[in-house]
Amino acid sequence: MFQDITTLLLDPVAYKDCCDLLVERYKGHALDVVAGFEARGFLFGPTIALAMGLPFVPLRKPKKLPGARRRPGPHAHDGGVGNSLAPRLPAPRRA
Repeated sequence: MFQDITTLLLDPVAYKDCCDLLVERYKGHALDVVAGFEARGFLFGPTIALAMGLPFVPLRKPKKLPGARRRPGPHAHDGGVGNSLAPRLPAPRRA
């Protein structure tokens, strides 16, 4: 279901609090990257990645990323379309 997040984005304190909650939720997990799907993922993902000191990886629908790209395969969450990701993903930083 679509939820309009415009009011959240218009309130810098609320937006920061939202991002801080997500950072806190995943602090202590062995993460290598933060990945974000189109639209909202691009609004929240880079901010969260920056706060966690991790790289951000954009995930897009097929043929939307420039240049060569990888397709991890279709999944139920994307309607079986399969998303694309950049080919030069960062190497894992943690064991």
